Amino acid sequence: MIENSRRAYNAVLQTATILLYCEGHKTKGEGHHFTTFRCVKYILGKEFNDIVEYFDSCRVKRNTTDYFYAGGISEKEAKELVDEAELFFEKVKSWVGENYPELSEA
Repeated sequence: MIENSRRAYNAVLQTATILLYCEGHKTKGEGHHFTTFRCVKYILGKEFNDIVEYFDSCRVKRNTTDYFYAGGISEKEAKELVDEAELFFEKVKSWVGENYPELSEA
């Protein structure tokens, strides 16, 4: 399940990146994960602040476990991230459909 949390985090980051691309923005280099999540708050608005803050806290935890020590993510946290990632994807998919219908699937 812990490996699923890595996949879920990467899926969230890629989903957030879709939003930036739709709006004509791109992040790169050091700190691009942080910048991506900050931008998403402005793109989606206050309604999404809590989930974006949650994902940003996952970013911090990911950095700690990837770069400093392993085992810092519990099974419960991993499952929660997977569940939240799935919900976020559906919300972003809906947002893209409403705001950029030419980019959404038919």
